[in-house]
Amino acid sequence: GGDIRSMASLGYLHLTGIGKPKDDTRALFWFEKAARANDPYAQDQYALMIAKGRGTSPDAEKARHWFRQAAQQGYTPAQYHLALSLLAGKPTAEQAAEAADWLKQSADSGYTDASYFYGSILYVGVGVEQNVRQAIRYFTRAANAGHAESCFLLGTIYANGNGVARDNDRARFWFEAARTAGHREAGKALAKLDELTAAPAKPATPAAPAPAAAPESPAVPATQPATPS
Repeated sequence: GGDIRSMASLGYLHLTGIGKPKDDTRALFWFEKAARANDPYAQDQYALMIAKGRGTSPDAEKARHWFRQAAQQGYTPAQYHLALSLLAGKPTAEQAAEAADWLKQSADSGYTDASYFYGSILYVGVGVEQNVRQAIRYFTRAANAGHAESCFLLGTIYANGNGVARDNDRARFWFEAARTAGHREAGKALAKLDELTAAPAKPATPAAPAPAAAPESPAVPATQPATPS
């Protein structure tokens, strides 16, 4: 009810310093209270703070527990963060497979970062059978939402003909989209593509997509509780 939303709001305000002193300890306190009241947004934020050691000592297992609580309620950012947590370090085959399941759920629910990351594991075959064509589907979904790295990877895939027919026009389209989205290497890739178009040469095999180093706090969802007056 309202009390739970207020607790989650207080956690957010202390976390960001909006309208309240920025204070990780207080943010953690309020997120925990709302998390224990089964609010999925608070559970996800509480887990992120624990994972990063903000306001407390880092504890990967505890963070994973709270990510899972929110993920099981269908909260898509938590499904994504749980997957990243499961893939951290040296995951077992079981952990990698579970991570793939959560990523697919999150991606299929429209979470852009999950679409990119699920495409990445399909591309290299981690936790799932390698499937470049399926990877392209998920990269395209994320790219259409403005995800710069997905745009760049699609450009690379089409420029090199990796798993698909080489297509310089599509490669140029996606490299230009990546540049528009702010990808730092897109301009160089376009210049290289122009060189290859002028004097065709066998391009190098594209590097596998690099997974995100650590989950980042998502933007406050539309369901984020209103700031209390």
